[in-house]
Amino acid sequence: MITTRSTRTGNTLLDGLLHHALETPGAAVAVEGASGRTVTAREMVQSAVAAAGHLGESGVRNGDYVVITVPTGVNFLAYAFGAMIAGAAPALLDARSAPGALAQCLDELEAPAWVMPSGAVPPPSFGGATLHPRDPWSAADPESVDDDACPDVREWDVLDTVLMLYTSGTTGIPKGVPWTSRELASQIRAYRDPDIRTEFCFFPHLAMVAVAMGRTAVLPQLDDYSPAGLDIEQTRAQMDRHGCDYVFASPLVWHRLANHLDAGAEPPPVRRAATAGSAVGSRMLETLRRVMPETRFRVPYASTEALMPVTSIDADDYVHRSKLGTWTGRGVPLGAASAETDVAIIATTTGDGDSFSVATERLAPGVAGEIIVSGSRVTRTYFKRPEVEKHAKLRDAHTDRIWHRTADIGYLDDSGDLWYLCRKKDVVETPHGTLHPDAVEEMFDLVTGASLSAVVYEKQTDTLYYVLGTTPHPTGVIDTGTLAVLAERIGFPAPVVVTLDSPLPSDPRHNSKIDRARTLDLARLRQP
Repeated sequence: MITTRSTRTGNTLLDGLLHHALETPGAAVAVEGASGRTVTAREMVQSAVAAAGHLGESGVRNGDYVVITVPTGVNFLAYAFGAMIAGAAPALLDARSAPGALAQCLDELEAPAWVMPSGAVPPPSFGGATLHPRDPWSAADPESVDDDACPDVREWDVLDTVLMLYTSGTTGIPKGVPWTSRELASQIRAYRDPDIRTEFCFFPHLAMVAVAMGRTAVLPQLDDYSPAGLDIEQTRAQMDRHGCDYVFASPLVWHRLANHLDAGAEPPPVRRAATAGSAVGSRMLETLRRVMPETRFRVPYASTEALMPVTSIDADDYVHRSKLGTWTGRGVPLGAASAETDVAIIATTTGDGDSFSVATERLAPGVAGEIIVSGSRVTRTYFKRPEVEKHAKLRDAHTDRIWHRTADIGYLDDSGDLWYLCRKKDVVETPHGTLHPDAVEEMFDLVTGASLSAVVYEKQTDTLYYVLGTTPHPTGVIDTGTLAVLAERIGFPAPVVVTLDSPLPSDPRHNSKIDRARTLDLARLRQP
């Protein structure tokens, strides 16, 4: 039984849902984009209790992890919150991970249960129970929300893992990142806005946060959820049908939507929107401002290990600063640190020892190095990866604060605003100087209008390639003369422009993290 006292379990996400079920039981907390199926706060709790029973039958107990890979929908929410009611933390693994990587993550989790779509089959290495969602709505107990009964609900500490997220794995085996109530409560404080009632949720964890904030989570129903493959008209129609006040989406989704609206489609009634990543581009933001004039766009900076927003910049400011800085190869403007976060730059050679102090290691304004972040939205650990944690989580010897190494390269300007240059692993030392590929891509993209490109360098032939894929692709003739002038301005040879007959090799989550080694191989084969 769930009671008013249950709203103080200590689990920020669960407490948010339970609070709304008791205060506004008839308020919609989720609606499926295509079917229009709407679930109230009370119904969601009732169904989560039923899902918790299903999980309990499979051996799930307090402190366990439950792997959940069903699509973002009302059943996902029921089983994710149901796992919490059962005392377990949902683990949102990507089932598309390489078999070896997936097997290692599963071994680390030791999850007693995996909730997966009907028809899906777990790998042989998984030793727990395989659950396909029952219809928890028909099994829901109408008396499961009660003001007087005594519940048996776990009490959570502020640093207990309430949600396990995983990195994309583009730099190796995906890493488990425990999210606690500490980080999630801070994110809710940062994003709570009484004017935002509905949120279109491409990402499952954002749907849970939206519900905890009291918003109606609009859950897209699509055959393909990847940014490059989703049906853009279905996406627009589902946004339009449910009046989405807020949307966070990958840059490629916004680029495709902008093109779709440019072709004559009606803009969805989105009031506020956000996107993030090196593939944002000022040209795309200018187009979005034109085709969606009633929407206010922002660009936050964040990662799996540092919840949004670490920094944030308004679209107008982003475009203005891009014309001043990005155009001259100075990188991507990310704005100032948000409330409850701090940003600093340290040398990439900074060690992992106990003597670290940000006061002595911090680099001066304008000097590029590794971006490190600290604050209440920055996670403190990795799951069962002590060697990674030792390197990435720096404890300040003087203040005892944890600083997270982002593995991103950037700098702070004289105003304290952050500029992004590229991933640390992508830095290339050349006879012409240090190459920060993302910064050069963004500079070239201002000329071509591309929203996704790749700059790669071949040392043997001293060749700089500017590579474009089929999705998305700029329109018109590429002005190679201007590209040559821009390259010369930063001390590099004129780029060889290569257009592939396929999309750029990238990650499946956002379709924006470029596989540069594969791209270089393709560029060699396709160069004019």
